Amino acid sequence: MTLDTRVWVHGPIHGRDLFKLALKSILHAADRLDEVHTVELVEREGSIHTRIGQGLPAIVEVSFNEDGSPLALEDTYDDEEPEWVVQRKCQAQLSWDTGYGYHDERCATAAVLHSFALATLAQLLPEGVTLSWENEFDGTIHQGVNTDDLTAFCGSGIEAVTWFETVAKPAIEAEHQKEVPWR
Repeated sequence: MTLDTRVWVHGPIHGRDLFKLALKSILHAADRLDEVHTVELVEREGSIHTRIGQGLPAIVEVSFNEDGSPLALEDTYDDEEPEWVVQRKCQAQLSWDTGYGYHDERCATAAVLHSFALATLAQLLPEGVTLSWENEFDGTIHQGVNTDDLTAFCGSGIEAVTWFETVAKPAIEAEHQKEVPWR
């Protein structure tokens, strides 16, 4: 299970420049900024993402239009779940995807890591460029970054990790032991 924090960026910025800032933000949050120049990337038309399996604190992915035009001119919602935003109006979209089990000396949970990255990214964006982001735990979308929203996000992250460790993981382990009778 992973925490996938979606971020929409509004205003004049190219997707490649946004990717550099998003990567720098997540590595800074993990206190691993010195690795920024060694990261392997996968580039396709309209997207850049980090290569899986590098041991990074998150998979970083940015979607954008190559010509620099906005990625989406209006919000689009899911047909079956009208509250679910499929695509927000934005210049470019990024996501940080981190396993729920993530922790390091600086960040106790994936949500804390993403909170640090959101705050860093907001500071690094050029003048006239803003962001909105989704709290995956409750589906709320926030304009900009503020302490109350990040605190609630971190609290939800702690609840998710607690649930994973006390409910999901023991159930998975119990099911696995049933499948392997010689243990």
